[in-house]
Amino acid sequence: MKRRIQFALSSLVAVAIVWYLFRDISWQALFDYLRSASLPWLLLSQVPIWLSFVTRIERWKYVVRSGHPEARWRGMFSSTAIGFMANFVLPARAGEFIRPYVLTRLEGVPFTKGLAMTTLDRVADLFGLLALLLITMLVFRPAENIPIPPEVLRTAEPVVIPAVLLQQGASLLVVAMVVLIGGLVVLYLNQNLVARVCDAVVGVVSKKLATLVHGMVLNFAEGLHIFRRTADMLRSLAWTLVTWTMFVLSTACLMIGFGLDFPWYAPLVVQVLVAIGIGVPISPGFIGQLQLSVMIGLILSVPGITYEQALAIGLVAHVLNFIPVLMAGIGALMYEDLNFFALRRDTESLREASEASGEAELP
Repeated sequence: MKRRIQFALSSLVAVAIVWYLFRDISWQALFDYLRSASLPWLLLSQVPIWLSFVTRIERWKYVVRSGHPEARWRGMFSSTAIGFMANFVLPARAGEFIRPYVLTRLEGVPFTKGLAMTTLDRVADLFGLLALLLITMLVFRPAENIPIPPEVLRTAEPVVIPAVLLQQGASLLVVAMVVLIGGLVVLYLNQNLVARVCDAVVGVVSKKLATLVHGMVLNFAEGLHIFRRTADMLRSLAWTLVTWTMFVLSTACLMIGFGLDFPWYAPLVVQVLVAIGIGVPISPGFIGQLQLSVMIGLILSVPGITYEQALAIGLVAHVLNFIPVLMAGIGALMYEDLNFFALRRDTESLREASEASGEAELP
């Protein structure tokens, strides 16, 4: 019943976002712009997305094989492809639970360990996002004010965002990112030092909260130490950067395909906004979430772009991201002779049991 309520609420949110995006638009301008897209460039944008499956597994293998050396590349690929497909077609990021379950079925990795490995892979993703965000904040410093089209906020006139406000915000984010990345590095090298600092700082507010944060810090640090060697962690992080580069290249190809005249850093801005925008599962299949994130990134970084142009690119971006994920997921299911609905049923049972017992936490 709880899952059904969550799905119903998330579906309502998706409907609300879609209604908001398409309200009072010029349908003729939208269709004209969609027809103007260059098919070769759109097809080219698919190449980096497909390559990202390979780079993701190259990253994850250092995590999986640190605790399960005999795990095959094939099993890691299939579990990842099926898990990602589940994230696109099921609510509440169900794929984050299906992925380790498939790894258990195919490679014999204990389920709780597979769940931890999936969580740690997301941590590696976080490092990549932080690096991408840091680079974006360093280069995205607009010299002129940015007008937000009236269609976005449903205002009579464009809302102007002062350039100095963005510059100051970027500077603060850069400092915050440097501090956060530095803290994560220190945590890996000396977890006890970070735990003591957290105790001292958070303890001023609440002793109970300090105890909770202390436990979270130690658990997170133990997760980082699943790597057998520092070199393995560095290789994993390097593949993370390659993976994020694939996404940026795909976004750049998409923008070129629509004939946009954009600053070189615009794909970085769009990709960061997308990563943040779909980070929290709000709507099934990221419907509305992904489009809105792409549109915000385009409006902020591409001077003179119209609302219909941004909406068209957002719609195509969703389709072009969904196609390879769906094809890879279906292909993996067929190759491994697995039933998607049976996987969903089994993982739902495991999920409910783990939440009831408190023995496993979802990523």
